[in-house]
Amino acid sequence: MLAQTAPEVRGATWPNSPAHRGKVCGAFAPIGVRCRALARKRGIHTFLKGIRPTGIALCVLLSAIAGAASAGDLAASTGESTIPFALESIAGTRLRLADHSDRVVLVHFFATWCEPCRAEVSALQRLTVRYAQQPVTLLAIDVGEVGSRVRHFFDALPVSFPILLDEDRAVAKSWQVSTLPTTFVLNWALEPRFIVEGDFDWDGPEVDAKLNALLANGPPGRPAD
Repeated sequence: MLAQTAPEVRGATWPNSPAHRGKVCGAFAPIGVRCRALARKRGIHTFLKGIRPTGIALCVLLSAIAGAASAGDLAASTGESTIPFALESIAGTRLRLADHSDRVVLVHFFATWCEPCRAEVSALQRLTVRYAQQPVTLLAIDVGEVGSRVRHFFDALPVSFPILLDEDRAVAKSWQVSTLPTTFVLNWALEPRFIVEGDFDWDGPEVDAKLNALLANGPPGRPAD
């Protein structure tokens, strides 16, 4: 069911009823992401079935706006601190964010049903390989899905970075994640320095420039790599 796998959108859970979803769209809720994700998940015709013409027009408009803005920018983050977390991985180990201090850390929120998220997996794996000899860690957090489903997905698409399970979405909520995918880039003190909401080109030169700048300003006493 969609309501079991979709993320929180600014603190509101996804309604179960298709008619209710239509009313939410017509009520100007923050559903640019909702409409677009539902259209991808269920198919635009199924999603719009039974919705008033005005609701259809509004949803299509908001979906188009969200689609145009779906490719995110690696923008400077205004946050000064992060909220610690400890999550189980699909490998059965428990990982803490605090275990990765003195490194540059990418915290990547995603879901396997999310098309842009799936498209990013290979690029994130390439990034991990590219920085394998550098103090860079990628922590990928699946939001709101059961572990068996996530394990099945990565059995078919293995990666070398850890996949963590945020089944109750508590970490995504605490980090105020409203869009999937969303990625935070933290410095060696685990302070957020960059954020990208939406899909992103992780092979682009901007990534290397910003990661290398963070690496060059590593913790006191550690030699530059």
